[in-house]
Amino acid sequence: MEWINNIIKQNAIKLFEQYPTVQEYCFLRIYDEKSLQSKDVNDLQGEQETLAAKGFKGIFPDNEELSIIDRSESPRIVHYKQDKYKLIGISLTSDKNSQAYKYLQKFISVASAKEIFLVQKFFAEFQQDFLNKLKLENTNDLSTKVLKYIFFNEFETEINKLLADLSRTELETVDLIVLCELQNYFSKQAIQKTIYKNLSAKDLIIDILENFENAVIKITDPKERYGGKTANPKKTPKTVIQIEDEYDVQDILYVILKTVFPTIKYENPLAKFGGSSTRLDFVLIEEGLILEVKQIKESERNDKKFIDQVKIDLQSYHVLDYLKEIVFFIFAPKAIQDINNFKELEGEQTTQGKTFNVKVIVVQ
Repeated sequence: MEWINNIIKQNAIKLFEQYPTVQEYCFLRIYDEKSLQSKDVNDLQGEQETLAAKGFKGIFPDNEELSIIDRSESPRIVHYKQDKYKLIGISLTSDKNSQAYKYLQKFISVASAKEIFLVQKFFAEFQQDFLNKLKLENTNDLSTKVLKYIFFNEFETEINKLLADLSRTELETVDLIVLCELQNYFSKQAIQKTIYKNLSAKDLIIDILENFENAVIKITDPKERYGGKTANPKKTPKTVIQIEDEYDVQDILYVILKTVFPTIKYENPLAKFGGSSTRLDFVLIEEGLILEVKQIKESERNDKKFIDQVKIDLQSYHVLDYLKEIVFFIFAPKAIQDINNFKELEGEQTTQGKTFNVKVIVVQ
């Protein structure tokens, strides 16, 4: 996999080192979200470019900026619908009733398998269109052959040659994203070979969460940090981790979950709903699973208020086409009045035609 990563990095430098582009924002959304968040959208030239970049960063623009979507075409400026990267980014800033999304649907009807693959990385509802197109498409394009290897187990004996050929080819942004997909595929294959107690992804995450409290004692309790011994005053004291808010809980969970699930995404933007923006704490798209982390402090003891807020949050998840499971992890030492109050959140939920299952794990 290191070889693949080297190909990605070398070509990314060639493509993006001169000046900021929408293509770079698209690539970083898949490859390195941390680097993406450090980018300033105002460094891009042009209204369409800036709006698309905001879509990839999960920044929701104001109404004046969104007016670009419905603006008529100009002979002096290439319209965003003619550029797949701008089209995807701008579609991410709006809902499915927008003109941008209609352009996106038209694009799907004429696009190649590789292009539809790119779109469905951001809009899961087009995954079946991608698979249908990929199955039927006959092409010598190297990246498309890699996709056939990933999704249909074709070209198994040729995959090393395909990679060697790609390493000698001038690649565009979508090709780099195909290689990212191959990396994730190999990572997933490696995980599947190391099966732990025959658990599904969801059950393994639940197992981790249910043991979280016992595990973090090692780094949060001074006695455990020193192996049950008193600190030696002659030695530099070991740092004891303080869990002060839900971001501390998320950080610890990220370290644990990322080692088990390399494709898990952290703070993934949720599609726009009700004019507000939000981020999902952890997302495992291929499993249809999201994990939301909450903390209730002892000073904030109010089960009903918290549960009512979660119920409101549940109304926004219907926009996630891939969603099958939501796990809420509530870290609330000494702050829960009655754990049974949280059981009413569990089970099958249906919101605006979207059905998913909810599991709640509470540390009290």
